Amino acid sequence: PSVHKMYGRKQPCIEPEIHQRMYRQGRLSRKRKYEAEKVKCTTLTLSIGIEFWVKARMAHLQQQLRQMSVVETLLPPEWFRVGDLAFGQVDKGSGGILKLYRCVVIEDNMKWHVQVDSKQLVSTIVTFNQIPQCLTSVEDVKRLLNLVHNCHLCCGNNDERFMVYIASKNGKIMNASGSECVAYLDTLHSTIRHSECDLLIMPGESSQRCNRCVAYRGNLRTLANRHLKQAADFGRTNPGSHAAFSRLSSPEKCERYHQEHALRTACQRQVTNLHKKMQEVTEERGLSVHSSLHDDLVQIMKDNAEAVCTAHPPGTFGRVFLGNTDAG
Repeated sequence: PSVHKMYGRKQPCIEPEIHQRMYRQGRLSRKRKYEAEKVKCTTLTLSIGIEFWVKARMAHLQQQLRQMSVVETLLPPEWFRVGDLAFGQVDKGSGGILKLYRCVVIEDNMKWHVQVDSKQLVSTIVTFNQIPQCLTSVEDVKRLLNLVHNCHLCCGNNDERFMVYIASKNGKIMNASGSECVAYLDTLHSTIRHSECDLLIMPGESSQRCNRCVAYRGNLRTLANRHLKQAADFGRTNPGSHAAFSRLSSPEKCERYHQEHALRTACQRQVTNLHKKMQEVTEERGLSVHSSLHDDLVQIMKDNAEAVCTAHPPGTFGRVFLGNTDAG
């Protein structure tokens, strides 16, 4: 192939069209690289500017929320400032003791969460989806406080049979494996709540219960009915039951007889152990008195029997001691 001198050395000959196309492509690639670097610098500048603007906006909003004149225009009735950036509704509980009923806590990054009776809401963002997760203005704070104020409390499941059942479970209902609590007794409001109860229900909703408590109501009904059936079956065979022995079936009669026999055996064992314990205490710490002194002590007890019965209720040591003295 023909050659020509380029840059002081021999190079293969390139057609003018190919050479021109390669030149344009190289220039285009350099131009694209320059534009990409320019966009990158512009994006970085904008991100820094936006971050600086957001921080300045948050600092200004925090400064506004710390001014009492601004806070007074934000707070609904019976709401007060309870912290630096925390606002709560104070309620007068039993005995006239003030307690924090609902509380909205705003963090330094202007994110927020809601507490009801010192329990943080699990689904805050789902329940209050009309409020931005990060507050940006005083109007957002005001809308949030009014929304929390106007929400009504989930009533849970406070049926009497449900309350009887959870009392037998020490206030907690565990899952099948016993590793997780699925429902608990809310002692402040005397109701049973799901472990993920929403606590607050949006204003305008007709339901008095949140979706989780409504869904768990069927499980509670099944558990309570099973508990009542077991209690009824146990009650007929219980030695203290008022059910007539003649009205029991043969298996129930056998069960009741075995329970009465076991109860009688346990009582006899307790009496034997008590006599043995009294004998040991008497031998270790007892004192021997003259017969005349013993008679005088017994007479004093009999003379003051009425006063002892008045001062000591039945079953106390004074009444038992007096009864043993009369028997002696």
